[in-house]
Amino acid sequence: QEAERLWGMIRKLADSGRSVVLITHKMQDVMACADRVVVMRAGRLVSTLARQDCTEESLVELMMGERTGRSPIQTPPAETFRHKPASILIRNISARQATQAIHGIDLELRPGEILGLAGVSGNGQHLLADALVGLAQLGAGEVIINGKAIHSASRPPRSSPQISYIPEQPAANAVAADLSLTVNVALSHYQKLRFFPRWQPEIDITESILTDYEVRPPNPLLLAGQLSGGNLQKLVVGRELLEKKDLIVAAYPTMGLDAGAAHDIYQALFRRAAEGAAILWISEDLDDLMAYAHRIAVIQGGKIAGIFDPAESDRYDIGRAMTSHADNTVIPATPKEQQPLEEVVS
Repeated sequence: QEAERLWGMIRKLADSGRSVVLITHKMQDVMACADRVVVMRAGRLVSTLARQDCTEESLVELMMGERTGRSPIQTPPAETFRHKPASILIRNISARQATQAIHGIDLELRPGEILGLAGVSGNGQHLLADALVGLAQLGAGEVIINGKAIHSASRPPRSSPQISYIPEQPAANAVAADLSLTVNVALSHYQKLRFFPRWQPEIDITESILTDYEVRPPNPLLLAGQLSGGNLQKLVVGRELLEKKDLIVAAYPTMGLDAGAAHDIYQALFRRAAEGAAILWISEDLDDLMAYAHRIAVIQGGKIAGIFDPAESDRYDIGRAMTSHADNTVIPATPKEQQPLEEVVS
């Protein structure tokens, strides 16, 4: 609903005589708003097209520079885990940190299940993720994996080898910027860490991540702080999916990435689900959640506002749960009646 309001405002601005430049990698934005589309790749303009001459597929090919040849994204069928007992039990957890708080969160995940967590930014997603992986103290409740409580309000938080974490801001929360890519990969497996000068196994592992996830430049001795945000994101995803874990908490794992890189990360993430990992996938991209998640839990105001089956749910019902707006009237992308621009902007 909020995206469609934005599209309506952009169209009104253009129809009122303004020129609008919309910079985006989201195909829905392009298809809803654009009159003309300019495609950039590697710092150069590669094509200019009229909107009616574009398809999502043709734009992806122009962005990537070639036909990707990528196979369709596969998620484990629900039948493979539906009758299995839940392996991840999140029992009535509450926590508070700075300006964020979560209250009475109850969730269950089965091995191989992809549970999407949808919500408008700032509704407790970051704190919930930190609480699950042992970076935030629980005020109440517990997190149970395979019958054992790994986090509870009665003891200090700590990391668990059973959990992988792809955080919301990798540069701030996932790497040491002044250490090499190899050291950053190795430190997440410190129990197996080898010492100088015998680092060749760690270098080999890092090189395989750089190759598999197309991290640029592919130099394992480069400092993490020298990577761009997108390349750093790919490195962290590759590191966190390196080993099998019981629970993967993935917060916006494809944020800011192009369509090809996002496709590859989804494939790798969902492959771990097929191998038995439970995945809590935090995202604001409702289209992707509805396409790939087995269930969608909505967080609003630090509480679970509802759990939906994407196959049987309407996206506007989920959107209403995300925003809890009493009035969810949508401004259409191409409005027939022109409202005064001052009213739209206000």
